[in-house]
Amino acid sequence: MMVQCSELPTELATVLRGMARVRLCQLGRELIQVLFPTGADFHSFLIDHGHQELLRRFGHTDVQVLENQLLEQLGPHHVLSQLSAVKKTEVEEYALAFRDKLRARRSTVRPPILAISLNMNAALRFASLWESDTETPDLWHIDLREFAKERRAEPEQLVAAQSEARRRLYQQHISAAAGPVELVCKAQLPLLTWIGWELRYVREVTAWNDHGSGFTSFQSPQAAITPAPGRVYERLRREEVPRKVDSLRASRSRSNEACVIVDTRSRSQSDQLDRFFRTDDGEPIRCTHRYLLLRPGTEAIKPSDLIPLLTDILQFLYELRQQGIARIHLGLSCPEVVAFFLGQQLNSQVISLYEYYAGSQDRYRYVFDLE
Repeated sequence: MMVQCSELPTELATVLRGMARVRLCQLGRELIQVLFPTGADFHSFLIDHGHQELLRRFGHTDVQVLENQLLEQLGPHHVLSQLSAVKKTEVEEYALAFRDKLRARRSTVRPPILAISLNMNAALRFASLWESDTETPDLWHIDLREFAKERRAEPEQLVAAQSEARRRLYQQHISAAAGPVELVCKAQLPLLTWIGWELRYVREVTAWNDHGSGFTSFQSPQAAITPAPGRVYERLRREEVPRKVDSLRASRSRSNEACVIVDTRSRSQSDQLDRFFRTDDGEPIRCTHRYLLLRPGTEAIKPSDLIPLLTDILQFLYELRQQGIARIHLGLSCPEVVAFFLGQQLNSQVISLYEYYAGSQDRYRYVFDLE
């Protein structure tokens, strides 16, 4: 008779929250071996839970093959739920001890690695950071390279990559990670800004910046950055660029919206504010308010620059909100780590994210809203 299985009990779900998939699979294998010490016991469990087809195909193989196939086909959460339905107390006690053992080990090893790969394999590019570690850290790899195909992703491909990233972040419970996380990334800035916003409650992040000849670590701010009226900008220079248009076009201008380019690399020109496109076949966006937020100089951003830079950007957005600006059309030219940490700090404002395409296009193209 097939045993019916409900969702994970609340106590077990709490213990497992934030645990990486690879560790959940490890826990499932260990529990199977503890709860079913003989192959016959495990076969009986599979029959009771309606896995006759699995037994038909793999029953003649080693028990470890059966374990792997069960976890592969159902996923670790479903397997643990079925095990809990059989021996609830034993499963919860073992899972709690397993989690505590992991926490004790993490105090001496590197935190989990979150790798975001769109334009390049970030896990491979940054692998030298942990190759010499005595224990391999947990790796959450959000591999989105199919959407870029080793090129710069188009806006519609970035939207598809966002959808897949959202699914993977939810599936692996990364948004609920309670401890420190290290971030390595190779992706375009709108996507990284959104991922930062999606992970805004994961506060202990060390993000690694790739500057070609090596890597530099940037620590996340320990608390939310709060703008203050009248605060002086420390790292960025604010430039308002008036629009010169005839009266007809002025009447169609978006008076409560703003086009903004934040550039920490001193590459942007004021006329690029005329080339923000919501659709490829439409006219450029005409905003009454247009701004460049520029970092003078070309020297590389240092970790000590991060919080002053983020504070300047957030101060500027706060001032726009105080002026009644309802939507910001935002283009970024900055290191990937800055885009991610900026996303973590953004809230309470409608922001449309744009990607700049150089060459014959020479325009900012709309990707998606931050939501």
